[in-house]
Amino acid sequence: MKRFTLLSLTLIFTSCASLFNNPYQEIQLKTNVPTRVVVLEDSLSTSTKVHSFTVKRSEEHLAISIASDSLSRKIDIRPFNSFAYASNFFNPSLWTLGFWLIDRNSPKRYGYPTLVSVDLNNPLQEYMDYDAFKPTKQLLKVTPLKLLALHNASLELAYERTTGDDFSTQLMISWLLPSSLSNYDIDPSPQTKGFRLALEERFYFKKKAPFGPYFALELDYLDRQSYTKREFAPNQEGIDPFDYYEGSYEDTFIVNAIYLSRNFKFGYQKEFSSVFLDVYIGLGVRTRNISHSERINPEDVLLSYQDFDLEYNRIKEGKSIDMSIPLNARIGWRF
Repeated sequence: MKRFTLLSLTLIFTSCASLFNNPYQEIQLKTNVPTRVVVLEDSLSTSTKVHSFTVKRSEEHLAISIASDSLSRKIDIRPFNSFAYASNFFNPSLWTLGFWLIDRNSPKRYGYPTLVSVDLNNPLQEYMDYDAFKPTKQLLKVTPLKLLALHNASLELAYERTTGDDFSTQLMISWLLPSSLSNYDIDPSPQTKGFRLALEERFYFKKKAPFGPYFALELDYLDRQSYTKREFAPNQEGIDPFDYYEGSYEDTFIVNAIYLSRNFKFGYQKEFSSVFLDVYIGLGVRTRNISHSERINPEDVLLSYQDFDLEYNRIKEGKSIDMSIPLNARIGWRF
């Protein structure tokens, strides 16, 4: 009981940033030529292209002086609110409000970029919060959450290639898995087959491609076949798919689906050590074309006994248009 009380008091009188953030942070600074660096009046005498040093978290700008044999530069690295501090707002409540009240005056709420690049030959550019001197022409990415998707679970690979300072092109291909979480243990097994292709053109509007925020236009094509079981009624004049009919029967058949989506996306791509994280959300229009095969009688009518039947809308034959909302995160590596 005493331990529980102590833990509770610790959580009440401390917060996320105060608990999880170290008061000191390591920063790596890279330059395009060998340099000597002075950080907060502390001189690092070694002349090299890569400098590592530890600083105390603060809301103040971090002043750094950089000098080579012929060039010099002074920069002020701006602090930002750390993830631990921002997490107080992910689940608003009286509890997290207390965390926020404590964190807002704590220097541990702040952080500096862990990696900073400075090009002394470019006087118009102060600093870059990524490795600007390591070539990043190509990225290979995977989408782990796709393996556990509710619908259209798949093994997905994406290849991104920069085509300029601000632009890149990405090609994605995925192979559908036999079942997804929404139909993992149903009878009959869906035995899903198919593939997905997507072509995406990106514009990075704040940093050099492929870093930072971007807008993208994407064309996405999905071809899928899967088994399902539904009730049908003999086709007759005036039949309503949402009514009950004597003589209805169950049939197991294949649903052939082709989707074509046109999406506008916003995303952010950031490098952590040697791993890239690409997070995005979008909005678009999707054209759906559905057909059936291996039916007992292709002329009979598919029935639905529910007022809100999403599966019925997904598998009924014909063409339709609906909204597409792509949302996911990818992990990538440069090569």
